[in-house]
Amino acid sequence: MKFFCMDNVFFRTISKIVDLFWLNLLTLICCLPVITAGTALTAMYQVLFRIKSNQEGYITRDFFHAFRQNFKKTTFVWSAVLLILLFYWIDLSVLRSYMTDTYQTLGTVIKIGISIIMMVLFMGLSYFFPLSARYENKTRTTVKNAYLFACAYFPQTLCMMLIYIFPFALMMLSNYFILFWFLFGLSFPGYCCCSLLTGIFGRTEERLLQEE
Repeated sequence: MKFFCMDNVFFRTISKIVDLFWLNLLTLICCLPVITAGTALTAMYQVLFRIKSNQEGYITRDFFHAFRQNFKKTTFVWSAVLLILLFYWIDLSVLRSYMTDTYQTLGTVIKIGISIIMMVLFMGLSYFFPLSARYENKTRTTVKNAYLFACAYFPQTLCMMLIYIFPFALMMLSNYFILFWFLFGLSFPGYCCCSLLTGIFGRTEERLLQEE
């Protein structure tokens, strides 16, 4: 009768799927005001780290506790990110409107430059939210550490970026995948990246302990 035991692999898997669905829904709702999206993602990661280490508590309670705890720091950084994104969106719009065939090459170069800057920004954000969720540090320290990790673990960083982009790539292939995004589009990629992040942070913590 092991199948009916609530601690077997089947029921643990179902439990995690339900938790990820509910966590995804909470994160999406809290991302709707846009300005709170950074805080919502940080709260999501804080819960995901607990799920990954099999320390699940109450998803809703833990999520909103983390949301309140990280609101000030993450909202400040996310507001800066939104301003940067708005600036570059305006730049791209101007380029599309005014660049003629004569300046086509220059426009292409500028677009490539903007794309590189966006990629660097995305690399930092891939670590900023998990770091904010896992450690108590000043905002400047967290931003600096995010880019140190992004550079020191560049292959893992690229892997995480591909994981984050995957749900959006699916939606571009077919509208049917929009349902997957609403169900697991944020929590599932985050959960996959937690496997990489747990190893990265764990190795760093061990090295710091040895140095002490």
